Amino acid sequence: MIRYMVGDATQPDGDGKKIIIHIVNNISAWGKGFVLAVSKRWSEPEERYKKLCKFYQDKCLELLGHVQFVYINQDLIIGNMFAQNGIISQKNPHPLDYVALEQCLIKVKGFAKKYGCEVVGCRFGSGLAGGSWTEIEKIILSIMPDVDVTIYDLK
Repeated sequence: MIRYMVGDATQPDGDGKKIIIHIVNNISAWGKGFVLAVSKRWSEPEERYKKLCKFYQDKCLELLGHVQFVYINQDLIIGNMFAQNGIISQKNPHPLDYVALEQCLIKVKGFAKKYGCEVVGCRFGSGLAGGSWTEIEKIILSIMPDVDVTIYDLK
């Protein structure tokens, strides 16, 4: 089940462990969209993302489907989901990779179940990644029917 709320996904409501998930690209381009809100609150997710991209710079396709879990504290984890191949452009109008997104969400589900976390996010993949929220929502519901998922929409 997905619960929809109005608010800021970087400041989720309620107690307990939470994973804030979002989509990142595989070419070390961090600087537009939801990542700006993440970086405004914490430096570690961007720093870790850039280090991983640098390590894989010649093999960036290998990052697709990977989730980088970055602990902010014992109750808050950022999940950098590598599900975007490149950035949106005329030549690449839909860089979201749905197969990679499915692989990422399977990993997020395993992590959430193992550590008792709620999954939190915004409508990831439907903005700069060029995906369809209707399709993304179907994927979330099919992979995580037994995980608490909250999606935030800004006012």
